[in-house]
Amino acid sequence: MNVEGIHWVGVKTTDVRRMAEFFERVLGLRRRMAEDQFAILDLPGGGELALFGPEGPDPVFQFFSNQVEVGFDVSDLDAAIAELVEKGVELLGEGGGDRESGRWQHFRGPDGKVFEITEHPAHPTGS
Repeated sequence: MNVEGIHWVGVKTTDVRRMAEFFERVLGLRRRMAEDQFAILDLPGGGELALFGPEGPDPVFQFFSNQVEVGFDVSDLDAAIAELVEKGVELLGEGGGDRESGRWQHFRGPDGKVFEITEHPAHPTGS
């Protein structure tokens, strides 16, 4: 098996509307469809970020025991961190890694879940 990237990420949330707005406003993702309990946002490269509300269409086993953390690739981590700060997003920790192997910074979404932005030189984003 040779995994080449991420195509789909599902996140259970208490507030689909706020989370979808957050990903649009802060990360620049495009919302393809949105309902009260479910939304899909397009990821660069053809992937999808799916948000499931408490009464969402997910099977009971999908989020029964898993907490999901998603890392979004960016081409310039320092610029992306500055943009998060400018938009009032809470950063968590000091970040980590190095320029040779990759760097990251965690942040908190509006529903309290933790995500990260990552800069990985071996996997350039093309931006």
